[in-house]
Amino acid sequence: MVGVFKSRGRLPDGFMRWEAIGLPTTKRAGLPVGHGPRLFVLQEWFMVASASSSADLAFGFLTACDASGVGTFGGYLLVDLSGRPLEFHCTAPVRVTRAQQILYGASLQRHLHGEQIGGPLLKATALTPAAVLTDLDSLLHARSHGNSPVAVVREGAMVTADDEASGVFALGGVRVQPHDVDRSQAEQLQTHLAELAQSIELVEPFARIRAAIDEAQQHS
Repeated sequence: MVGVFKSRGRLPDGFMRWEAIGLPTTKRAGLPVGHGPRLFVLQEWFMVASASSSADLAFGFLTACDASGVGTFGGYLLVDLSGRPLEFHCTAPVRVTRAQQILYGASLQRHLHGEQIGGPLLKATALTPAAVLTDLDSLLHARSHGNSPVAVVREGAMVTADDEASGVFALGGVRVQPHDVDRSQAEQLQTHLAELAQSIELVEPFARIRAAIDEAQQHS
């Protein structure tokens, strides 16, 4: 079922809209794991556009945040080389039951972020980014749901020799750690991200995502 979520009146910038996409209930091994999250798609009337050529690189930023008493939200922002937003997607809050906490145990965070939140968000975009960056290790588990390399970024540029052997590198004051399956692409990933880092700080878009999710809650 597909629904439409619209703000009350116009958002501050005057040219954005939200759409809510309902996902079906998911079941694994006969155990209910809750409803798939609704995806709220933010589109800019005049600015959202697909990359027109291989030279027009897009980059994804994927994160999740908890709201006390509400649930966990996921957000996915795609930008171009200048940091301009191309697409934004976020989920409605995903709530975890006590039964799920018991049944999933230590694997709950990995399942919640990787399967229930990150996976649907990576599938929702019309673009294929050159790379997807996240600030949460648990969202690396969404890698299997997309075709782009995924890496976790952290502030602080300390990288050891062992790190470098694992494909980890420092760039623009952050430490970039590719998913295990993307280690062989570390050099190309560093080249692409170095271009992006000339325009924005690599951790800055995560603040945009959280602010956009707050905005979505206010207009729900």
